[in-house]
Amino acid sequence: KLQNQNGLLYVEVPDAARYDKFFKAPFHFFDVEHINHFDMASLSNLGHLGGYKAVTSGSKELGVSDNELYPAIFTVFEKTFSSAAHSSIVKYIELSNKNLEDENMLIADLVTSQKEVIVFGVGSYTRRMLATADLSKCNIVCFVDNDTSKQGQECAGKKINSADVIKNFSGTVVICSAIHSLEIERQVSEINPNIPRVVMR
Repeated sequence: KLQNQNGLLYVEVPDAARYDKFFKAPFHFFDVEHINHFDMASLSNLGHLGGYKAVTSGSKELGVSDNELYPAIFTVFEKTFSSAAHSSIVKYIELSNKNLEDENMLIADLVTSQKEVIVFGVGSYTRRMLATADLSKCNIVCFVDNDTSKQGQECAGKKINSADVIKNFSGTVVICSAIHSLEIERQVSEINPNIPRVVMR
């Protein structure tokens, strides 16, 4: 990572495109010191993924002993600032981290009180919240999902049920859906109008 935004980054690695021209011993170039292998194009692509562009590049042979040469390539990179996608992704990550803080505040009382909770929704959003937010710290009795193919299975060691279990439930329903939270909230209200609800979205 460049500390000076106007600085240059020099990267030098073994040249995988010339391994066969510099044979030393069986699998010599696959030693534990080099777990990734680059040619000029893949090294340039790696820099591009990190928001760098190649200023110059080339190949060389390094003298590693009196009579042995080692094939290498090098690239000098500079940081690029014109990538709208890069800027957007950085902002998106910042928004996501802030949202995680907000989500944790929503369920803070449930975490502290350990009141029984049913989590409605077993999609990727719920699984992310279980892994990165405090949802897993709640006293989860079971999960609910409208997808019949998920019902009867388990999530985080708890059974996945149909929405019918909400009818006689006296705890809190945590609605965890990135896309369908409003529809699920209406569904929960129809099944059990007085049940406390927390919507994570």
